[in-house]
Amino acid sequence: MRKAAIPAILACAAAAWLGGAGFGDAANPDAQAFDQIEKGRYLTTVADCFACHTVPNVGKPFAGGRPIETPFGIITSSNITPDADTGIGAWSDEQFDDAVRKGVRPDGSRLYPAMPYPAYTKMTRDDVLAIRAYMATVEPVHQPVKSNTLPFPFNIREAMREIELDIEEGADMIMVKPAMPYLDVIAAARARFDLPLAAYQVSGEYAMIEAAARNQWIDRERVMMESLLCIRRAGASMILTYYAKEAARLLA
Repeated sequence: MRKAAIPAILACAAAAWLGGAGFGDAANPDAQAFDQIEKGRYLTTVADCFACHTVPNVGKPFAGGRPIETPFGIITSSNITPDADTGIGAWSDEQFDDAVRKGVRPDGSRLYPAMPYPAYTKMTRDDVLAIRAYMATVEPVHQPVKSNTLPFPFNIREAMREIELDIEEGADMIMVKPAMPYLDVIAAARARFDLPLAAYQVSGEYAMIEAAARNQWIDRERVMMESLLCIRRAGASMILTYYAKEAARLLA
């Protein structure tokens, strides 16, 4: 029964699209193709967009407003229906692609830490536009969504945008410093960018370990090596450290 119902549902979706549903520059002959809509429906299901962008039991599909509790605070899912005022109906293809794969809003501000998921950054532009084509077939819902309530310092995480700007200006390597306080930035950068990633274990980190060792609070050698290992585990391709010669001797 379920298999028999799917073609009918998809036919209705295609009819809605071809009958005029659509938005922005997605409304072109290619975007209206049935196979693109079907591909978008499949990708939307695999990406589980419904789960985050729909309030369970009471919300309209993809209208947002679902509060998602995280260790950092509450993230409220956005309205991704084709409503022009409160959804994504007025967005261009480029703006939608930037939001999904780069985590950038149309005004240039960041959707981080909610977006982008590392897996989404691996999608192609064609994949993203197929999702957009399918989303144009869902019911537009006029529903403003309240802002996220992330506390300091999670609401000012602009590191990914700074890296993007560096790359746009021609950078061929990423540098993160200090290293240990920004392990999360190193991990996020590694998941998102393909450039070599260097981490600088600065003098303050070195001094902290040395002071603790002199006071006999720690095993100096073990903590030194663990400090470097945690930076490597986070995703650094190379580590600049005052312990370089000593670590090389121990690893030889």
